[in-house]
Amino acid sequence: INDNSLVPGGFDDDSGGGLNSRISLTLPSTGSYIIFVTRIGSDTGSYSLQGSLSGGGPGPSFSLTLTPATQTIQAGSTVTYTLDARSMNFPAGQGIALDVQTSNSNVRFGGLGSQTSFPISLQFSTSSNISPGTYNITVTGTSAGAQAQTVSAALVIQSAPQTDFRLNVSPSSQNVNPGSSVSYTVSIDPINGFNQPVNLSFSSANGAISGNFSQNSITPGNVSSLQVTVPNNTAANTVNLTITANSGSLSKVMSVALAVNNLAPRIDSVSNITLAPGDTREIDINFSDPNGSSGLTFSLGQRPSYVSVVNTSSTSARIRIAPSSSESPRTETVSVQVSDPGGLSSSSTFTITITPRLVINNATFSKPNLIISGVGFGSSGAIVRVNGVDVTSRKVSQDDATIILKGNKKKLVLASGTNAVSVTVNGVTVSRTFSAVSSNSSDSKDE
Repeated sequence: INDNSLVPGGFDDDSGGGLNSRISLTLPSTGSYIIFVTRIGSDTGSYSLQGSLSGGGPGPSFSLTLTPATQTIQAGSTVTYTLDARSMNFPAGQGIALDVQTSNSNVRFGGLGSQTSFPISLQFSTSSNISPGTYNITVTGTSAGAQAQTVSAALVIQSAPQTDFRLNVSPSSQNVNPGSSVSYTVSIDPINGFNQPVNLSFSSANGAISGNFSQNSITPGNVSSLQVTVPNNTAANTVNLTITANSGSLSKVMSVALAVNNLAPRIDSVSNITLAPGDTREIDINFSDPNGSSGLTFSLGQRPSYVSVVNTSSTSARIRIAPSSSESPRTETVSVQVSDPGGLSSSSTFTITITPRLVINNATFSKPNLIISGVGFGSSGAIVRVNGVDVTSRKVSQDDATIILKGNKKKLVLASGTNAVSVTVNGVTVSRTFSAVSSNSSDSKDE
């Protein structure tokens, strides 16, 4: 009788009487045995084989379970499995010896002795440099008189996560006027323990828009303020701003929107105009736009027919005011307007006053009076100049046809020979030359 080796007392030749053999013994342990019948020498013949078991009971046995069957972890992590055992016919105090093996030395287990109480936890650690893959964990249990048992489970190792970061920029969009600034907040969120400095940079689809960080490099937990400046004359538009964050081989890009507001154009005020029928005046009207002068349109609104546009540019327009000589004296309003491509506009108004035609027909000096005769002087307010010097203070009377000034030649700034006299009424000036010959030759008295 053999269980891989001859059982003591398990051999016999003729003790069964005659040529018969008989073996009677107590088997040493639970298990499977083989009975061999062989010949001795060259004798051959037929035989029969009988066997019986008597006495004793079932020997000790046990079973093992290892759960869960599969687990997945990242390299450098630890993992726990549960080992349970169910035993039968164990003598009191008999334990199970456990041998735990892994298919990779980078999956480590601390070791166990003989265990009598179950279930138990088996904790395994892994090194951070273990290659990704599936590894086997095998547990073999042995106990006296019982057949050995083996169970296994799988451990799937994934690559350790790479450290990374997330770039945050807020708000996602803002509005701004040309010539103004706005601020964005830039921060970094760590991923998988990232803690390195991150360098920040800025770019804009509109190269004239600039950006400056309060801190050009930040770490997780800190923030940088990005101030974005929009210069004057920036066209109304929504511009993409790009913030780039770099740390080593890691790079993140985020875009936010900046809407440049459309502001109304501006037009300069125009001074009121006074002129006489038949006179012509050309004036320049200037205008501008915070969003830039491109596309501005100038137009005349309310106006008399003798007002027209001569020419325009992106920042100014020239208009002509030319009332005919038959225009009657009156005051009229002119409205001018400038519009931008976005539909916004600004306007300004001024008045044109047509005065009676101003004419100097004659000027004579008869000491002590300088007498100026003509048309359109009005009853008051005329300004008189002799040879370019204002002598209005010497005026003693004025009506629509005559102005009289009193004084000697010196007081009236008269020169021998030809003199020039001018009269200004409501901003309109006319002049005439005359010869200062007095009927009284004496000029010594200061009048």
